[in-house]
Amino acid sequence: MAAACVTSAPCELKEASVQQAWHVTALGDVLREQGPVAEKLCEEEAKFCRQATRYSDLSTSVGDFESVTSASPRSTCSVVGNVLALSQDPEGCRRVQDALGEAASDSKRNLLVSELHGHVFKASRCPHANHVLQKVISIMPPTSLHFMIDELSEQEGFVMRTAMHRYGSRIVQQLLRKCGPSQVGALAKAILKDAVVLSCHTFGKYAVT
Repeated sequence: MAAACVTSAPCELKEASVQQAWHVTALGDVLREQGPVAEKLCEEEAKFCRQATRYSDLSTSVGDFESVTSASPRSTCSVVGNVLALSQDPEGCRRVQDALGEAASDSKRNLLVSELHGHVFKASRCPHANHVLQKVISIMPPTSLHFMIDELSEQEGFVMRTAMHRYGSRIVQQLLRKCGPSQVGALAKAILKDAVVLSCHTFGKYAVT
């Protein structure tokens, strides 16, 4: 809504500014003849006109900038080599999910997934990237998901923080469902350690139920 206001304002403002400038020019001599007070009013009116014109030019510049930047590089760049960046973008994360689902072979799919290695904790907390992680969990075999478990378990408190996060909790739940007991041992151990706290938390409770 705000963007629409900014882009529509320049034409109206410029037209108003031109009319105001004409008005000041036409009445300038008459006002000055009326004395210092009237002349002061004329000067104030002219100042307002100049400010309106500057605002109009600025608004036009802002509108042009937004129209240029709206065509984000992420909308045209290749998915390969840009998985992490695209995953954090509303449109980009859908492209990554589509690429994962439409990959011609397991090797190509693994190549895409490999770009998420080392970024699981960050991605699990992103409103867009968490969907990419969920897609990976849903289409990859359990043996290919061990990197997620390792990254969430490698630092003290990561599992609990992820399980208690609005988006991260989804990742923990799906890993526990998809992977076997021997694979999620470290994850389960961390959850059981803080089971009481998690069970009382809005999102954490889903990891222990």
